[in-house]
Amino acid sequence: MLLRTLKRNWWVPFIRGVAAIIFGVIAFTHPVVAAATLVLFFGAWVLIDGSFRIVGAIGHRCSDPDWGWQLVVGILGVFVGLFAFHAPGITALGLVIYMAAWALMMGVTEIALAIKMRREIKGEWFLILIGLASIIFAGLLFWNPIAGTRSLIWVIAWYAVILGVLEIIFALKLLSVQNNYPDVDWVVRTAAEVGLDLAKLQQFSALVGGNGAIVRDGYMVYTWGNQDARGAWGWASASKSILGSTMLFFAINEGLLSGPDATVQTYVQQQFPGMDLIAKDVPMTFYHLANAQSGYALPEAPGDAWNYNDYAFKLYKYLVFGQLFGVSPTSASEVAAAITAPGRLGSLQFQDGSLVRIFRGSPQWNGTIRDTARLAWFLLNKGQWKAQQLLPQVLFDTYVKAQVDANLPQSTSHTANDYLGLGTEGSSDPNSNSTNPHYGFNWIHNRGTDGQLLAPAAPDDLFYAQGNQNKMITMMPSLNLVAVWRDGPSLTTAQRAVAFAKLSSAVV
Repeated sequence: MLLRTLKRNWWVPFIRGVAAIIFGVIAFTHPVVAAATLVLFFGAWVLIDGSFRIVGAIGHRCSDPDWGWQLVVGILGVFVGLFAFHAPGITALGLVIYMAAWALMMGVTEIALAIKMRREIKGEWFLILIGLASIIFAGLLFWNPIAGTRSLIWVIAWYAVILGVLEIIFALKLLSVQNNYPDVDWVVRTAAEVGLDLAKLQQFSALVGGNGAIVRDGYMVYTWGNQDARGAWGWASASKSILGSTMLFFAINEGLLSGPDATVQTYVQQQFPGMDLIAKDVPMTFYHLANAQSGYALPEAPGDAWNYNDYAFKLYKYLVFGQLFGVSPTSASEVAAAITAPGRLGSLQFQDGSLVRIFRGSPQWNGTIRDTARLAWFLLNKGQWKAQQLLPQVLFDTYVKAQVDANLPQSTSHTANDYLGLGTEGSSDPNSNSTNPHYGFNWIHNRGTDGQLLAPAAPDDLFYAQGNQNKMITMMPSLNLVAVWRDGPSLTTAQRAVAFAKLSSAVV
């Protein structure tokens, strides 16, 4: 959308505003300069303004069908500025007409942009105010074009400073613009409207297959397959980041847990009466469970080895729901109620219900494509939904990144010692994957602790939750884009990198 590109290029009106203020200050501090000198200052201002309008127009070309007009306005500004340098002997009357015509053109342009933006930004009146300031200034000059030089300079100086301040405030306002969020139903936009190449989205969906959806700027942009798709395993291991770490964040935010470094022993004793951690596991924390370093069911102590295993992940969910939220981790309805309680994910207004299912005695995320896309959008926005900051951004800034030391060894044993009798929610091999320096709080991150990128052609800040059989919940914050898909062919790491590159390349 045009709003996104305006926000991305917020510095363009900012620089225009600074240039206007500098010109105004010069006019204020040198009110007795000759008209020819004033023309030179005016020419420099207009030349800078026009140059950055050209930059802005080119930056908006994919989201603004009228970007060509903005480009013409910028080019005209450059010509006006250059002409000023070649006409230093212009008369005061000529200068007045010159400035008035330029200001009138600027005013009409800003008001036209405000009308175009009225559906995308609250406070479009501010753009109208900028336009009206220019039109009023032009009107004053046309009304009395033969005013004295000193009066003329004061009028010009005030206009420049007021315009500059308004431009800077508008630039800062763009920085504060929040993303769009769906209500009960998603708002649909075309790929072109949000700056995406439809043909490349189609190539991406053909590559990953199955069923999926792409959201950008908070709008549903592209879907394929069955949007109601679910499965016996829900979203499989992608559930770990949702029902494990995301809900752990809510527990921390609500004061139910001091932080991820809290030890789990007391909670284990309460969840499994008459049982306890063995001696080597006593130091185990929620951080260890979230980062596949718990050592549960394996010989190493917590933190000593990488041990991605579905016995420990099941323990993680049991403690989060059974102890921190006080509900049965084997009841889909109770887990769903905890998730959607006021102040938690219920604010997302999930459309389709049946958010949780129990598989092998463990809760699994079971949302549809549409509802899972909502969750992905919440994660990309670091805990914000509409005007509510449901989770503190600092939790995302601190923990949603790679956490596993690249030099951490893999566990030496693949034989489970499930002494709590939990059973596994997935694989019976408690350590089938090698150490993953891209892992952190159940998400996989493009940039690993070893400094390497899983997908070099995708943004550094890409992160995703992955379930077996190509179940993916993917966030690309710098592109303001999320993609969720499932049930296509299983992709290798290299194939996923190609898919991420294809999706990234759709941004135009």
